[in-house]
Amino acid sequence: MKMKISDIKIGNRFRKDLGDIHALADSIKDIGLLQPIVINENNELIAGQRRIDACKYLGWTEIPTYTVNLENIIAGEFHENELRKDFSYTEGVAILEEIERRRVGHKPRKGCKFNTLSRGKQG
Repeated sequence: MKMKISDIKIGNRFRKDLGDIHALADSIKDIGLLQPIVINENNELIAGQRRIDACKYLGWTEIPTYTVNLENIIAGEFHENELRKDFSYTEGVAILEEIERRRVGHKPRKGCKFNTLSRGKQG
């Protein structure tokens, strides 16, 4: 279901550093919004602040939403942001190399540097 962004109630959020919104906006522009934002039955945002900001940057006035019956917004924000797993360093390198190979139709260049997905984590 789509909803007007202006109708979404965004309360006090614990995450203050939203990262590179322009890069997320570029991704959404290139391949679309892969996951809707999450709201509760009162139209209060549970998850998706970065997606909202990126879509606003793109000039969107509506955004796909998923509604859940969850009163504890703080718990939803925590589970959305903390209980996830980033790619390991080697997984990130492998997926970026595959994207590059498919993009240009050949094997990836040697010495391809990886730093976008790992955020300094190794695994």
